[in-house]
This record gives sequence, C-alpha cells and structure tokens, in this order.
Amino acid sequence: MRLLALPLLLAVAGCAGHVEFPKPPADKLVCPDEPAVPAAPITDEKNGEYLKGMRGAWAGCREDVDWLRAWFKSLQK
Repeated sequence: MRLLALPLLLAVAGCAGHVEFPKPPADKLVCPDEPAVPAAPITDEKNGEYLKGMRGAWAGCREDVDWLRAWFKSLQK
C-alpha cells in the first residue's frame, strides 16, 4: 500500500498550483436575526410587530438563498 501511495503523492505534488475559487459576497451568507419575543403582556400590536419581523427575517433569508442558487447556476455555464 505504501508503494502505491508514493507515486500518487508525487503526482499530486506536481499539481500543486494555486487554484482560486469564486466566493459569494459575505452578506449573502448570513440571514437577518429573528426579532426578540415580545415581553409580557403581549398585545395584538406587539404580536403583529413580532410576526412582521419574523416574516421579514424569513423573506430576507429567502432572497439570499435564491440569489445564491442563481449565482451558483451561473458558475456552471
């Protein structure tokens, strides 16, 4: 097994060129934070703001995932 590994190691060493892969923008790799749970007593207004914030965080993350999906697809062409 060691005899087989030596030629493989030498072959890989010959291909040791630096390969640079494209990286997506850092802001597309994080999702917005979820809003904090409202403090008691919870009113309809507080609950509505919380749900609106949760929906906004989900939508922001969804947009980033869709953008990354299209970006990766464009790299495959």
